[in-house]
Amino acid sequence: VFEKLLLVTPEVEAEQILMSPNSFIKLKTNRDRVASLSYRVLDGHDKVPIVKVDGRGFLHSGSLIGSSTIEVISQEPFGINQTIVVAVKVYPISYLRISMSPILHTQSKEALLAFPLGVTLTFTVHFHDNSGDTFHSHNCVLNFATNRDDFVQVGKGATNNTFVIRTVNVGLTLLKVWAAEHSGIADYVPLPVQHTIFPE
Repeated sequence: VFEKLLLVTPEVEAEQILMSPNSFIKLKTNRDRVASLSYRVLDGHDKVPIVKVDGRGFLHSGSLIGSSTIEVISQEPFGINQTIVVAVKVYPISYLRISMSPILHTQSKEALLAFPLGVTLTFTVHFHDNSGDTFHSHNCVLNFATNRDDFVQVGKGATNNTFVIRTVNVGLTLLKVWAAEHSGIADYVPLPVQHTIFPE
């Protein structure tokens, strides 16, 4: 009995890897450090390559858009070979979306109308193509700005697509998030801050 070969980064099962032009991603499988892995692009020799993959699993997209296919082969130490074939789509970014964690609710499971004073939140930016699919890899550096700096404090997060917000005063702040390399790709988020805990 042995484990079936799967990609764990990015997590794709029956779908495809979606990349923006001139980006890269490190492919990781559940058989890394257990089996000998090899990677290759399956496109024909007459086709201009859309992506390149090296022996360590670094998948790079070029400036061209289009689709390609890669093959991952796992050679197990007990003699079994496993192969997976994954589609790769290189496409331009159409828009970005912002999500927040943790999700805040009242005791009765209702959504809050404002952020509580004194809370620290993580905002994650997701990039999408024109059909709404989320990118696994992109080449964007995020920028952010607020219309005032006395109600919330904003800082970079642990990764390029995250930032941390701490609420410090009651009031309304407008947050703008944009990708400098892609003009017109931005989002604006209102950040209302209110007292949410009151004595009974």
